[in-house]
Amino acid sequence: MRPLPLSSSLVVLDEAVAGDADRVFEYCQDPVFERYLTNPWPYRSEHAEEFLGEYVPAGWVSDREYTWAVRELSAAELVGVIGLRLTGESVAADASVHSVGSIGFWLGATHRGRGLIPEAQRRDADWAFAEGIIDVPHGEGRVGNVASARAA
Repeated sequence: MRPLPLSSSLVVLDEAVAGDADRVFEYCQDPVFERYLTNPWPYRSEHAEEFLGEYVPAGWVSDREYTWAVRELSAAELVGVIGLRLTGESVAADASVHSVGSIGFWLGATHRGRGLIPEAQRRDADWAFAEGIIDVPHGEGRVGNVASARAA
């Protein structure tokens, strides 16, 4: 599967490409990322290149992780990243089996607090449900990451 653009009144989710590497590198210098994300630290430019050139495409090819660039509708500039990772299946009380997916995200510091991530999450989840990719959303976060918990 290839990433298709998803949009709303605030954001566009589209393909994260090599041209986004400088912005990914810049945003990933934020010490908040060290505390709450699983990114390598210190984050180097080659990490951004590997993320965009290898990790993101491999997720789409395997149909196991779908990662988009988050851009404001009014500009083409990358403001963050959002992804849906298939985490397995769960069995409900009625013995029905459900596909479970976890949405993860980050946003550059200057773009936080404006509702972009909740909007991106809605588009991501709507797409995943409509395509039959997941039946059950799953969320997790690190203790203390109040902003992400609020956005979930």
